[in-house]
Amino acid sequence: MNARTTRTAVWSDTVWPVLAGCATAVGVIGVAVTYGPFGLVMIAIGMWALTTVTIYGATYEIDWRPGQCSRAGLVASVTIVDLVGTLILFPLAGSLVAAGLGATCPPATRRVGAWCRRHRPGRTSGPPADQLAVDRTFAEIATRLLRDA
Repeated sequence: MNARTTRTAVWSDTVWPVLAGCATAVGVIGVAVTYGPFGLVMIAIGMWALTTVTIYGATYEIDWRPGQCSRAGLVASVTIVDLVGTLILFPLAGSLVAAGLGATCPPATRRVGAWCRRHRPGRTSGPPADQLAVDRTFAEIATRLLRDA
């Protein structure tokens, strides 16, 4: 394992979950202080039902099962409730923390890292050799068709 992989694993496995957990705790405290414990539970349940139905309707054609939609709705509702609570307590700082956590979440950093590895400077940007052969063959077929017509 090289240093880059170790550094990424430390961020994804240790640091980011702790920061996300702290932000979640702050969000729950913000909603609980503003609306009370009963309000917190009712908002979370209502948001869960709403997001589950919305996700099910949006993913109906790609065959998501209701259980998958329910899990995704739960994650989305907790995220929304925590974001609202954080923004209630800290309007500006909460926005920055939420944006920072969203931009540095492990799935996002993996996608950005993969994109950066594919688009490194110095790589040839032309088509691969196989594509050049296909293009040549297509040009020959097109010229033969034009000659025969």
